Amino acid sequence: MANPSFTSIDAVVNFEPSSYLYYLHDNDGVIHY
Repeated sequence: MANPSFTSIDAVVNFEPSSYLYYLHDNDGVIHY
């Protein structure tokens, strides 16, 4: 976390707008928004 990669910084700067605020993965790997 103290030394983010270029990809991480790029993802923050060039994010895709979305109405989703949070997500989680269940034990089966399914993503819930």
